[in-house]
Amino acid sequence: MSQYAPIALFVYNRPNETKLVIEHLCKDDIARKSKIYVFSDGPKNKEDEGKVESVRDLIKHVFSDFDYELIENLDNKGLQDQIQNGIGYVFERHDSIIVLEDDLLLKDGGLIFLNEELVINSTNKTVFQISAFQFPVKAFQKFKTVLLPNISTWGWATWKDRWNLINNNELGDFVNLFEKNQWIKYKFNLFGGYPYSGLATKELKGLIQTWGIRYLIHVFLNKGVIVYPGSSYIENIGIGINATHTKEIGWQQVERVASENKKIKTGKNVTLNTLILSMFLKRSR
Repeated sequence: MSQYAPIALFVYNRPNETKLVIEHLCKDDIARKSKIYVFSDGPKNKEDEGKVESVRDLIKHVFSDFDYELIENLDNKGLQDQIQNGIGYVFERHDSIIVLEDDLLLKDGGLIFLNEELVINSTNKTVFQISAFQFPVKAFQKFKTVLLPNISTWGWATWKDRWNLINNNELGDFVNLFEKNQWIKYKFNLFGGYPYSGLATKELKGLIQTWGIRYLIHVFLNKGVIVYPGSSYIENIGIGINATHTKEIGWQQVERVASENKKIKTGKNVTLNTLILSMFLKRSR
């Protein structure tokens, strides 16, 4: 068995983006030494059938000399079920995982960082996730790692023992809790920085499907933290009008707020002051 964490790659109907992602991954020697699981969702409609098949053919060709397994869905499960089922599949076989999607370019050093931090934090149960992504804040770049309270969905890693503690009942119970307690709601929303409570309510009502909000609730309830790198190892090439989930994203007052704030703690890990976090997670309007 490989000494490196297995890589789970989730793909759908974007052959151009997928080609860039897997070709980039193939350049990393650690990827060649890792078990790779590729989860391919089924087409939503006739229009997607050809694109889905193209992606699967691409995977088989590029990964032909890798230790990989391609898991193909006949029907469309959607990203939420794909992520949850795929991670469950990997955790039946391994104790840790690295998760990538078909629009995330992992830069040089990303796999080393994720694998190293998985080992370093393996027994630290307050750490729930390792992120390969980092927000564009210059103040962070002199540090190896940064501790933040919010999860990442743009290239990340975690452990079986922490992932398996997520309880599906937490969503409903937590929505009921923050509707009665405005301070908890305000804190969960990063002190007004991002409307996570609205996403949780919509998820509970079935209006959206976002696996990330369930994960965030679990981390929040358990007072967990996420290890981020000082500088990002991820480039997202999938944001735009053709994206299924993320159409646009904006950063507001990031570097100014980070540089002016006086409450950043320094050390091997640097803890981000909540004011900074709330400022640069605000959406562009």
